[in-house]
Amino acid sequence: MKKYIFLIMMIVIIIGVIMMFFYNRNKSQVESNLQEAQKVKDTQNSNNKSNINENTTVGEVINNPAFTGFGEYIFPINSYTFYEGLKISNINSLLPYHSHINTETTIEVIQYMLEQVESGETIFYDIYSEEEKKQDSSKEDTGLFYFRGKPNAPFAIICAGGGFSYVGSIHEAYPHALELSKQGYNAFVIQYRTNSQEAVEDLARAISYIFQNAEELGVSTQNYSLWGS
Repeated sequence: MKKYIFLIMMIVIIIGVIMMFFYNRNKSQVESNLQEAQKVKDTQNSNNKSNINENTTVGEVINNPAFTGFGEYIFPINSYTFYEGLKISNINSLLPYHSHINTETTIEVIQYMLEQVESGETIFYDIYSEEEKKQDSSKEDTGLFYFRGKPNAPFAIICAGGGFSYVGSIHEAYPHALELSKQGYNAFVIQYRTNSQEAVEDLARAISYIFQNAEELGVSTQNYSLWGS
């Protein structure tokens, strides 16, 4: 009887050892797979940044998954299909009232936006509710790009020009906003409708939106400024 008990105990021990062996091997494999997946993700993130260069096209920027829902506002385009293959080193044709557009600055701005999204930050905010946009579809083409500075620092709203034909933020607003954020200030760039009366309405709504959501946005409403360029 003792002999059988001893054999059973040995079998149980052996089974336990075998199970522990396979458990540890599977655990190591899972950890290895997770590490490999993280490496792939890091590589993809790195590629997203490094791929933004003078040969990157307008279409590639607009269609980047990081910019879903607002990518079409990064550049002043009226016909996406026509400008899809345009290189960002050649975007002067998108801004007929502007000149001396710096490609390096354009690249820096887009890379900043990508980095912010990849770090989990929201960089674009709607200023009108879904109900308001249903009632007036033109309000779909509005919003605020947010360039973060220090928490609870004052904010600026920057309104790019374009002769009420387009909104030239890629040249006249995003670069200013980025520099302000580097100095610790919070900066918003408004995407407004190009009808003069509606543009004023959009600016008023943008200011109200920031004041109403100041705590969530992490900005101070003291000493804010409005910029036109």
